[in-house]
Amino acid sequence: MPASSFFDGVQRFAGQVLGQAQRSYSALDRASGGWLPGGGTASPLTRSAQDVNRFVNTVPQAQVKPFSQEFKNIQGATPNSPVWDYQTRTLTPQAKEVLRQLGQNPDVTWDLNKTNPVAQLGDKLGYSSGMTAHANPLKNQIFMPLSTTSDLKTLIHEAGHLNTSQRTGIRPPFEGIFGQILATPAAAIKEVTGGELSPFRPLLAPLRMAGGLLMAHSDAKEEDYAEKFTQDATRGMFGKSVNAEGGTGDFGFRNKPSAYAERLYSRGAASLSEGISDTVPDLFKVIPGAVSGVTQYQLGSFR
Repeated sequence: MPASSFFDGVQRFAGQVLGQAQRSYSALDRASGGWLPGGGTASPLTRSAQDVNRFVNTVPQAQVKPFSQEFKNIQGATPNSPVWDYQTRTLTPQAKEVLRQLGQNPDVTWDLNKTNPVAQLGDKLGYSSGMTAHANPLKNQIFMPLSTTSDLKTLIHEAGHLNTSQRTGIRPPFEGIFGQILATPAAAIKEVTGGELSPFRPLLAPLRMAGGLLMAHSDAKEEDYAEKFTQDATRGMFGKSVNAEGGTGDFGFRNKPSAYAERLYSRGAASLSEGISDTVPDLFKVIPGAVSGVTQYQLGSFR
């Protein structure tokens, strides 16, 4: 018998064995309710994830009412003008004028120790909260770091989080923060305790899933509102429509989600997916790879 015919027969036999193994694995997956990865049957978690994905299958958009007041152009200022006078560590006259025209009087601070405990915790966990502007509706406060990132358009964006007069519909309490509050610390704890090998993954998974869902929907919508608020206000004060995340853009931006909202949506969807994955026992994740590896080794040994 020619050697090629012998090896062809061996490969056909190996292929039959592989096919039977795959069919048996699929049958076992169906019998288990779809819990085996790659088995072809959707598990309850997968079906739930699909339902959630259908629920938040588009990036949420915020609707902003037109400003009732007429803005006046701020002479000598641009959207990128600084918020702080670095020598006195006080607000610049232009920053004060921005807030006056918005009709808001928040406590603006550069001291992270005066802000909310969540921001301070995030800074200690390495999330650079000390360099990221944020608003605290509970204290009517805006944190603006003493850096070049603290410009007038960012101040307006944060003021948008505190403003309620321009919103349509009812804003739930703390809208826009719960997703990141839940998902971000959970992700940090997972990483510092071993990442994919962390023994806390199953315990953190519900926080990742809930946080991801809220981040993709609630947080993204809130940031979309602040971006649209910024575009409207900068158009009146500086003569051009600007958003804090994307620079200058056309006014049609109001008819679609902002880049900021799209990024938060993607982060939320990823957190939700990772949380679901972390609920699946590692053994179930290893089986398909192990079967594939053994099969490839067997086929290779016949060549």
